[in-house]
Amino acid sequence: LLGAAFLGGTVDEAYRNYVWQPVTGHTTFDEIAFSAIADGSLFSLPYGKLRGAVGVEYRTDKFTDTPSQDSIDDNLYNFTSAGITHGKDAVREVFAEIEAPLLRGVSFAQDLTLNVSGRYTDYNSYGSEETFKFGLNYEPFTWLKLRGTTGTSFRAPAIFEQYLAPTSGFLSGQSD
Repeated sequence: LLGAAFLGGTVDEAYRNYVWQPVTGHTTFDEIAFSAIADGSLFSLPYGKLRGAVGVEYRTDKFTDTPSQDSIDDNLYNFTSAGITHGKDAVREVFAEIEAPLLRGVSFAQDLTLNVSGRYTDYNSYGSEETFKFGLNYEPFTWLKLRGTTGTSFRAPAIFEQYLAPTSGFLSGQSD
């Protein structure tokens, strides 16, 4: 095997076909989503209309990742081994948002608008959380706009992250 031809880059076709085989896995991801949103003007304020939106959303996700049989059997020398990963989850959310024009078209305030939103998220797998955002857009002149926001966030792990089967990898990260 380690003759001069092989070391020079000439590899016998039978050996190449034995060693370098395609490694193909299959992944399926199914998602069903339902959402309903209502938005529009709620009422008039001195500098414009107060706008709002409310909504609900429901999602179910199902995930199956099947690596190649050689990866499952730990036959990929110096590369990786992996098991079949599968899992499912569901999430329910409700949310609301308002946008209120506080000033418009006055000296040093071409526009001053407040934006407030909130969301309640409930995952079957990971629990629930409430998040919010407060934002202010200020345009003192037509050529200058300032914007500031503060808020919170919530991210549940993805199905793949929650249900990952045992895996190993051996290639150096230096070549990544």
